[in-house]
Formats: sequence, C-alpha cells, structure tokens
Amino acid sequence: MLTEHQGTSLYPNNVSEFKIRAEPQSSIGKKIWWDITIPKTLRKLKADIFISFGNQCSLTAFVPQSLMILDAETLKRRSLRKAGSILVAGNSAKRILFGDPKVAQEKIFSIPPFADPEFKPIDTTQKQKIKEEYSGGKEFFLYNSSIDTEDIIELLKAFSLFKKRQQSNLKLMITGQSSDQLEKSLSNYKYRDDVVWIGSKAKTVIAEMTAASYAVILPFNSKADIFKALNAMGAGSPVITTKNSDIYEVAGESVLAAETNSAKDISEKMMQIYIDEDLRSALVVKGKLMEQNYSLDKAARHMWGAFMKAMN
Repeated sequence: MLTEHQGTSLYPNNVSEFKIRAEPQSSIGKKIWWDITIPKTLRKLKADIFISFGNQCSLTAFVPQSLMILDAETLKRRSLRKAGSILVAGNSAKRILFGDPKVAQEKIFSIPPFADPEFKPIDTTQKQKIKEEYSGGKEFFLYNSSIDTEDIIELLKAFSLFKKRQQSNLKLMITGQSSDQLEKSLSNYKYRDDVVWIGSKAKTVIAEMTAASYAVILPFNSKADIFKALNAMGAGSPVITTKNSDIYEVAGESVLAAETNSAKDISEKMMQIYIDEDLRSALVVKGKLMEQNYSLDKAARHMWGAFMKAMN
C-alpha cells in the first residue's frame, strides 16, 4: 500500500505500507507527483495493480489501475479511459457515470456501503458512563459529519427551534474541531451551554458515543454520511436525515427523513423522535435490520471483482 508520509501506520499486520512524499499543492507539483513519483514507486515495488483513491489515475504508469471515484463532477476524463476498472461508492457518482456513453459500462463496479463492525450496541451502564463524561449525564443528539460552517449554523438553528418547543435538557454533541467563525457564532448562541464540541476522537470512542446517542443527525449529504448512518444503525441509534440524501436512497423508511435540510424541517424530526418513543424504538429495529444487509465482506467481494477486471 502506498501512503503519503504521515507517521505511525494505522493499517493491520497483513498490509505492507510504503510511504511516499505527500502530493504537492501546486499544479506543476501535482503533475510531477502523478506522472513521475507514482510510476517510479510502482516500478520499484514491482506492483501488480495500482488502486487509486485520489480521484484520478497516473497517466504514465504501465501497471493496471483501478480507480475509486469519490467525486465524479471533478473527475478527469482521461483517467476514466486509463483505468482498467472504475469503483463507484456514491449514488451521485454512479448516476453520472452510468449516464455517460463514453464510459465503458463493463468497467464500472458499484461498491455498496458498509457498516464498521466496531459500531455495535452498548449496555445501559456504558451509555451512562459516556453521558457522564461528555454530556453531563444528559441525553444528546450526535452530529458526526463534515464541519462546514453554513451546515453547522443551520444545525444550530434547528437545535434552537427544538429547545424552544421542547424545553428539554437534551444536548447537541458535535465531533470535529470548531473554527473562529463558529466560535463567534456560538458566543451569542442562546443554547451554547447545551452544545458540546468534543474534537477529534479515536474510532472506539466515536463508536461508543454513537451507541449512547439519542439519535444521530446527518442532514447535509456529505460523502461519507451513508457509512456513518449504517454505523449508527449497527450501534442501535436512530438516524435523522433528509429525503434528498444518499442515506434515504439506501435506507428508506429505516431512517427519519426531513423534507429538506433547512433548520425548520430538521427540527421537526428532532421533535418527532423525542416525543414519540415508539417511533424511536421502531427505527432502532428497522435500522439494525437494514445495517445487516450492508457488510464489509459484501463490499470487499465487489471490490475484488473490480480489481480482477483491471488486471485482465
């Protein structure tokens, strides 16, 4: 496995890691990195295949290449022609490629999302321990997605509407790092004492937080949200999302979906799941059944088929 130089390895023992210098930011530096550094390293390693997660191929490498597409809108068309197989993870990317007559359809492999097995239910004692440590012993909504300023502000507006109507002591927990702009917004936020920023945490901690949450809120359709939603379902936490999201396309009635990602619509679903305990319990059951259909083994089989296609 080629990785940019970033310190201690995070990979299991059956993966050999070879660090290369990080991709430069300049356009000339990027071209040198993809056209010279990558092919030179692949030759040195005598690699059988190059699996690229960088949204493009190396146009000068001679080994077979399999391309994982994360953002089809910024994809370079020459990379599509160079790739022996194309892996598509998101529904939006899949729609774009399957509708392109210039892309050989037999090269496209749709990789199903999957839940991380580390995300699983925890007992009442463990839940209370998490709540005591992070939310003052109170129930909490968890937002564990991208920290986009506009999205966070919309989420805070939704939480305000929820608090005004419900007068509950429930908190909002946000993973990731705050910014100066968000800190400024929070300084005058009426419910700032009920918003908990927890920063970056290890996956084991995030898994426990997910399992302890009252619900996981993922309304903005970020790239990795479908995986986070399946993780939440596996951990026994219901999911609030929107109807125009990849999550809803996959999970349907297994999640609670707002009409849009506006503060008003999100807050309505927050209130609904808070008031109706039977609904919350039903979503937990439906979510668990849904998550069981999306395993890492199933995704791995699809990926292996794509790699074999590239090498043939």
